[in-house]
Amino acid sequence: MRAPAFGQAPMTPERWTEVKEALVAALDRSPAERAAYLEAIGVTDPELGREVEGLLAHHAEEEFLEHSAVPGAAREPVLSPGAMFGQYQIESQLGEGGMGQVFLAQDRGLDRPVALKFLSTTIRQQEDARRRFLREAKAAAALDHPYICKIYQTGEEDGHPFIAMEYVRGETLRHRIDTAPMPLQDVLRVCVEVAEALETAHAAQIVHRDLKPSNIMLTTGGHVKVLDFSLAKRLGEEVGAVARTGSAEITGTGMVQGTVAYMSPEQVRGHEIDVRSDIFSLGVVLYESLAGSNPFQAGSLLETASQVLHHTPPRLRLIRPGVPAALEQVVHTMLAKAPGDRYQSAHDVRTELARVKDLVDRGDRPAERTEPIGWSARLLLGRRGVIYALVAVVAAIAGASVWWAARTRPPAVAVMPFHNVSGDPKNDYLADGIAQAVTTKLHRAGLRVIPSETARRLQRDHPSPTQVALALGVDSVLTGNFQIKGDRLLVTVELADGATGFISWTDDFDGTSDEIFNVQTSIAKGVAEKLGHELTSDAAETLARPESISADAYDLYLQGAEYLREGDRESSDVAYEFFTHALTKDPNLTDAHVGLGAAYVERFWNGWGGGAGNLVLAEKSFQTALERDAGNIRARRGLNLLEWLRGRGDSHLRFARDAAQLGVDDIEILLARGEVFTTDGPEDLAEPILGRVLALDPQNQAAAWHLTVVYHTTGRFKDAIKAADDYIRRFGPDSYMDTFAANALEWSGDLDRARDRHDRSTERVMQVQPGPESATANDLNALLFAGTFRSRHGGRPRAEVLWQRGRQLATTALSSDPDSIAIRFYLTSFLVVLRDPAAATGERQAFALAEASDINPAQLRQLASAHAHVGNTARALEIFRHALERGRLFGRPWLLAPELERANGFSSLKREYLAAEERRRRLYGPPS
Repeated sequence: MRAPAFGQAPMTPERWTEVKEALVAALDRSPAERAAYLEAIGVTDPELGREVEGLLAHHAEEEFLEHSAVPGAAREPVLSPGAMFGQYQIESQLGEGGMGQVFLAQDRGLDRPVALKFLSTTIRQQEDARRRFLREAKAAAALDHPYICKIYQTGEEDGHPFIAMEYVRGETLRHRIDTAPMPLQDVLRVCVEVAEALETAHAAQIVHRDLKPSNIMLTTGGHVKVLDFSLAKRLGEEVGAVARTGSAEITGTGMVQGTVAYMSPEQVRGHEIDVRSDIFSLGVVLYESLAGSNPFQAGSLLETASQVLHHTPPRLRLIRPGVPAALEQVVHTMLAKAPGDRYQSAHDVRTELARVKDLVDRGDRPAERTEPIGWSARLLLGRRGVIYALVAVVAAIAGASVWWAARTRPPAVAVMPFHNVSGDPKNDYLADGIAQAVTTKLHRAGLRVIPSETARRLQRDHPSPTQVALALGVDSVLTGNFQIKGDRLLVTVELADGATGFISWTDDFDGTSDEIFNVQTSIAKGVAEKLGHELTSDAAETLARPESISADAYDLYLQGAEYLREGDRESSDVAYEFFTHALTKDPNLTDAHVGLGAAYVERFWNGWGGGAGNLVLAEKSFQTALERDAGNIRARRGLNLLEWLRGRGDSHLRFARDAAQLGVDDIEILLARGEVFTTDGPEDLAEPILGRVLALDPQNQAAAWHLTVVYHTTGRFKDAIKAADDYIRRFGPDSYMDTFAANALEWSGDLDRARDRHDRSTERVMQVQPGPESATANDLNALLFAGTFRSRHGGRPRAEVLWQRGRQLATTALSSDPDSIAIRFYLTSFLVVLRDPAAATGERQAFALAEASDINPAQLRQLASAHAHVGNTARALEIFRHALERGRLFGRPWLLAPELERANGFSSLKREYLAAEERRRRLYGPPS
């Protein structure tokens, strides 16, 4: 199931049937009757009239080609090999298509090879077409660029209109694509050069109109030559039907495969075109070069035209995982259905492609991350980050109180990601999407359901249902397969008993792609009924509520959520676009509002532009989500996260107190409460809550992460070291876990192991190339504290190296977002430990930026620790007290800055800290 591109009306199966019926009715009429019929349609349904009119043009093209351009059909040979044609001696035929024939010839006058193109007999007999052929060839002959095939001569000899052009040695891009997958660098080089050729032509007011792989030659010299500008038109001239017809190709079987698959939507419809039509065509060429297949090609011209008009191509990285997110976004923009949504010039395309090519050539593509983007990510879902925690389709509060009040333990079930059995990777995103939606519905129905993120992570090892049940402690495991066949969504599900593996229920679901909501609801109802869970009327009503009024909007949301999980800036930007356009189709799609809020939060934390203004936009998105779904736990968690980011501890803790009234065994709510106490204290209150989460969901990554922090903060260093080691073993590398473990080892007196852990936490970031997005907040944190450890224990030279690296990366990051509060405080901390005279100015600027935005940043702990390390203990205590007075607690900050304990006034600050902690325990903790 794929949505039409942004800005276009969706082509539903019902609408497509209506279009086909109208087309058949038009074809059954004579030309005179057909015109009247189309006029009548246009009055009652203008869009239908335009669709049918555009498809009629391609139907005529199909008929013409099938009878006139099939290889082997009767066609007048222009000249035989060896014959002379004016000054040209024919050597061999190079090719043949709808427009005519092309020969290799030798120019006897200038002694050079040329390619001679002749019009076919049928087109030559059409006077308008013949004149246009010669006129446009003369216009194209004025183009002079090394990447454009040069036209030497145009004219007419013995009734044969011809074009003599440069003969290019090499192979077509079509041949290269069909032979083997092209390296990414080669694709970028080719398309940058094609864009440059188009830029020259467009500057001369010439649009190519027929850009495709067979019209792009890859020369033996290593560059491109764009062919067939002779078929181009000057802007403002009429687009003739013959010109449209002439650029199609025929396969050996007679199936029309031609240029329609590379045409822009406006060209398919027969509307006036401009340079942006060529940009769309180049986008198709670029997509096909990367994916190996055309995104719109179908079995006939009519079907292909429909695909061009209404089909959104699958994500490139689902087909070719190595494609950078930045390149995927460029292609996405080039293939926008509406011309106004594309790049507006070939220059812009060339600039963007050249930027991506430069990154790829230098090896600066964003690396696959093995940890979350920022420490704020831990607040919601451990190393997966704030992004996916907020947009993943997980349990919502709505309707859940029905079973909490029942005081009975509901059945526990895990819904595993579905398998895409069609083998077509473009639909892989639905594997998680369907499973997440069923998870949410089962939760609303009152069952205890393992969060989707846990199930997804466990799925990587391909466990059996009994293995899943043992690992997650559930009663049943739901698995499923799905495939897309045409406009049909086919789903098969199996419910297995967790103890025995016995299949207790299986069913098949078959619906149109637009019926995905009904399919998901039917699956959830079937599971609930099979497990003997009786639905209340409220739960049944909530369960039946569709995720969106628009299948297209929901599809866009799912694709955006998939991007957002990837955790880099480019993917986040692409996800933002998907969410935004999903909301144009369904403004009430709550999940998309939450997704936007998550994207804004991540921009703020990582310094991706916009500074603290992102928090205002995030708050608006989360509030809008709550207006549409007052019980949405993810929107509430998002708002609560904003309170933590702003340093408003009491507001943060009120959420935990209020959430305690919602239920004792809801994993999402328990996790939200545990997060709050971990990050804003009292930390010991978090331990039993997180323990309960892990009892319900033993594989919960976020709970495991937060519990490690709790052990460290409460001084249980041996437990912290063990938990950090276990976390990394189970979930992968994590620099923050290494930093905590190293600090715990230092407090335990094991300096050698502490040094090794600090080295591990900084290993990756010491090797990356500096850039605006080279380092995460976690990386900067690791560099700062690894350096202070080295400095405390006689390794000042190594500390200087680590701190200088941090300074370099933070400075580079600020070039991308000078208003980033977090990065500016990190930079100031590095200046402090390096004893740089600019530290005082940097600190004033950082505080001014935070005050102007009413932000009490978490990075104050790092700054205070830096001052304490270099002996500025009075300033360190002043910063801590400032933060404390404004409601921010730091998890016993002296643990990361042991120098504080020797400072005058520390005892007083510690008493204030513990008093504030006790006040919070009294106000927000469980009743004694």
